Amino acid sequence: MRQSDDDVDGDGDDDHHDDDADAAETNIVYGFALFAKIRCSFCEKNYSHPKAVRRHERAAHFGVFTYRCHICGKGFQNKDNMTGHLSEHTGGKFYKCGVCGVEFRWRASLDCHVKKRHNNIAQNL
Repeated sequence: MRQSDDDVDGDGDDDHHDDDADAAETNIVYGFALFAKIRCSFCEKNYSHPKAVRRHERAAHFGVFTYRCHICGKGFQNKDNMTGHLSEHTGGKFYKCGVCGVEFRWRASLDCHVKKRHNNIAQNL
């Protein structure tokens, strides 16, 4: 039997690998997947971490959410998004700047404020 040009070590297996698959496998082994593209089993969306794919599949394809609004029942996978949503019902602002005391409905707004106004000073929230 003739040895394949791709069988470098003579064991009968093709020893050439897909670089993208190797990168994904290597990054997942080390606990993160910066370059991996992990595709949702149900749609065309890609994610860089297995946990993100599972969260997306549960929410988008099975309607299973980690957090629910106790007022209207809307589901969320992220606690900060649910908290911001609750403020729409109550008019409250749940995120307070630890430097100057300004209040915000959304965590992202507070983070942006701290970055712009206080040069990203670490604060206790």
